[in-house]
Amino acid sequence: MATVSAKEKLVIFLFSLQINMPTVVELRKEATRLKIKGRSKLLTKSQLLKALENHQSSSVIRKKRKVSRKVSRKVSRKVSRKVSRKRKVSRKRKKRKPSRKRKPSRKRKPSRKRKPSRKRKPSRKRKKRKVSKKSNTATVNYIKAMKAYIAGDKKAINGLNVKYRNKLLHSVRFGKKQTMYGEVDYFKKCLVDTLGKHWAKNVLDTKVDVDIPGVVKRLGKPGRQGTVILLTCGGKKYAVKVTRKGTSCGDGATGGMGFLKQARLQELASKYKCTCPVLAVFCGHKKSSSFMVMPPMKDRLVDIYKKGETLSEKHQRQLWNIYLMMDTSVGVIHNDSNCLNIMTDMKNNIKLIDFDRSKIIEKKLIVKYGPYVNLDFMNLLGCFTKYSINPGKILMKKYCDLFNQCVIPTKKHYGRLRLPHISRKPAWDGDTATKA
Repeated sequence: MATVSAKEKLVIFLFSLQINMPTVVELRKEATRLKIKGRSKLLTKSQLLKALENHQSSSVIRKKRKVSRKVSRKVSRKVSRKVSRKRKVSRKRKKRKPSRKRKPSRKRKPSRKRKPSRKRKPSRKRKKRKVSKKSNTATVNYIKAMKAYIAGDKKAINGLNVKYRNKLLHSVRFGKKQTMYGEVDYFKKCLVDTLGKHWAKNVLDTKVDVDIPGVVKRLGKPGRQGTVILLTCGGKKYAVKVTRKGTSCGDGATGGMGFLKQARLQELASKYKCTCPVLAVFCGHKKSSSFMVMPPMKDRLVDIYKKGETLSEKHQRQLWNIYLMMDTSVGVIHNDSNCLNIMTDMKNNIKLIDFDRSKIIEKKLIVKYGPYVNLDFMNLLGCFTKYSINPGKILMKKYCDLFNQCVIPTKKHYGRLRLPHISRKPAWDGDTATKA
């Protein structure tokens, strides 16, 4: 079959146009099919025919040019590659040397057993000490360590370090079932049933009246962290401390004033009846409000004694014994001079509350302040300074006998008895404190 050239196709097309004489509509369709530029401005038959002729002729020229360029490039590239290959081959052949015939390989003799090498001398580098898995913190008994330290053994408190603190705090459990957080679900359901879904928002807003007779009641003034309400749940009354959203909870051991750490320290002190136990603690972190549940208290010490009045003998002995127990048995410093945090329970016994500033007593605190840290700070209590309540003779005598820094006054100083400020640290000089 003979091929038809582009010129012959053009002649045939023009001849067919002369015979058939197409209409303007057909010519425009042909122009749109060929995508001729400026076809919208062509109106007459003559203009459309000229544009079609010019398009056909230009397309033939373009095709020829494109083919010629491609062929020339391909040929030139192929030639250059062939030349480069020949050159490389020739260079390699020049470098190669005539190969020699290899000799037949001899059979190897069976290898003899080597003599054991001499032992190397030990390096001069010091070997690392092997750390035993059982740490000293597991066997530390705070009561025995403090007794030995007061007796004169200064090394007895070496185990009271960070590891001891973390292990002690992580071992604390709450509630009757002794779980990590206590009966949280039970009390959360009780709060929702009595105060609604947004109970925390209503409790923290002092403008909202939350009091329901016999069910819910606000207690005291809202503090730095939150407020406390009296809640009746299942026929029993509970004190619920509610904090704002975003209150720091921490891991319960490290860091500063964490809400979980506060609950654990209070639970440790409650085992020696220095405070009320914690029944449940919930940490909401940044998502929701946190709360702590405990038995309710009766009165604050400030509400019982007015300005200028003296503590009763019962309360003097109880206050001294609580601080002494915190120093010698519990191992926690209350670290709060606010008199509003000293209350009485339903049986009129003194108890400490609000352990948000408390710490575990470690070696560094004992070295700095002596073994009786809580008793040493008793002179800073707001009950005796801000509210002007007289401490009483029993408390004064015990305090002065232990620290040997004062003489029991006979006259009133500014209308009241006052525990003297101890400037020398540590104030303790080896005497042992006894219960009142």
